[in-house]
Order: sequence, then structure tokens, then C-alpha cells
Amino acid sequence: MVFLLRQWGLWAQRGRPVLLNYPGVSAFARMRPRPADGMVIDDATALQIDKAVSALRLVSEDEHDVIARRFIQQQTYREIARDRGWRDHRRAAALVSNGVRFVMGVLYVDI
Repeated sequence: MVFLLRQWGLWAQRGRPVLLNYPGVSAFARMRPRPADGMVIDDATALQIDKAVSALRLVSEDEHDVIARRFIQQQTYREIARDRGWRDHRRAAALVSNGVRFVMGVLYVDI
């Protein structure tokens, strides 16, 4: 599942629709080396994942935010915690883990 979210993050970095309100890619994330292409999922799959991630926003703004930061901006747990003003990066890791489980559940229910 993490692989699919990484692929979705690459897809979202390329040119996601502006309506989704995901945070933009940070300056430091732009400096990281990017894979030549790296995309192995098609737009239809990416859109399904995008819907599931969007549904997460209705359940938990925090989980949605850390999922976007982790997979679109490619931030580490420590970077997420620092940006959110949290002292412990484990909080970010736990929220990402919960968000991944939610997205996985939504995707498997839709299948």
C-alpha cells in the first residue's frame, strides 16, 4: 500500500488538479533528486487513490495533512513534526500509519 501512495505522490507532484487543496511541494523537496519518471500506475488508479485520500480529509484533517506531506512533499517524519510544531516525530509516524490504513480500507471497499 505504501508503494501505491508513493506512486500517487509522484502523480500528484506532476500536475494534480488545483481543486484538491494539497499543500505545495516545499523548496527543500524540490531540491531532492527525483526519479527520471518512476511512474508505474495509470491515471485511473491514481484518481482512485486520490479519492480515498480526499475521503480521509473528512475523517481527520491531521491524518490527511501528514499523508500529503509524506507522499506528495516527501517529507520525513521529523520534518512533518517540526513543521507541525510537534516535539516527537512518532506522532507523525502514527498519523501516517493510521492514514495509510484508512486509505487502504477505502480502496479495498471500492474494489
